[in-house]
Amino acid sequence: MDALGINLSGLITQLISFTVLFLILRKLLFGPIGTMLQTRSEKIKESLEAAEKYRLQQAEKAEQDSLELVKKTEKEMAKLEEKTIQNVKKEFSSLVISAATKVVDKSIDEKDHKELIDKTLKEEINN
Repeated sequence: MDALGINLSGLITQLISFTVLFLILRKLLFGPIGTMLQTRSEKIKESLEAAEKYRLQQAEKAEQDSLELVKKTEKEMAKLEEKTIQNVKKEFSSLVISAATKVVDKSIDEKDHKELIDKTLKEEINN
């Protein structure tokens, strides 16, 4: 091996030194770094799971809020519809009373009756 420029005793010394250095680094450096990386990996995994759980909870809450808003809107629309119906009934009653008052004042035939209704509607629309 001397012909190749390899010194056997130097090679063995370097292999032993490398092995000792590797074992020392493995014991003192690679083990703690591996443990630290494993711990960090677990923390990241837990954080991602917690974030996903929070996102799902917020989605369920948003769905509940939207359902409550829909129910509230439906109730308000029903109230508004009822008020509108009451207003129409009042207006119609007023028109009937006005028409009846005018009919009582004057005996009318079918033509006069139609004219009276049209006149009363026009007056109410203009007011």
